[in-house]
Amino acid sequence: IGIVDMLSGVVTSERDAGVKFAQLFSMFGMVSLALGTANLLPIAPLDGGQLLLLGIESVRRKRLSVKAQSIITLAGVLFVLALALLSLSFDIGRIIGR
Repeated sequence: IGIVDMLSGVVTSERDAGVKFAQLFSMFGMVSLALGTANLLPIAPLDGGQLLLLGIESVRRKRLSVKAQSIITLAGVLFVLALALLSLSFDIGRIIGR
């Protein structure tokens, strides 16, 4: 919601079309970079979490049980969902507070 709000601010601004395109591409680049970086966080359902689990398995020299992997993944999914709801509430609060 916050990203769409920022993009609409750029599109509806009174600037030249070239400046708008430059700002839009810059914002798209920042969002892409932020998503790529966030994907490497060591949280189980994300790629960084999978890398962490692989690292743990390589140090232990044996695989984690399926039950342990399921529990870790479920905890990670719940954390990501809670984080998404928190950011959604912040975005809505910021828009309403204007």
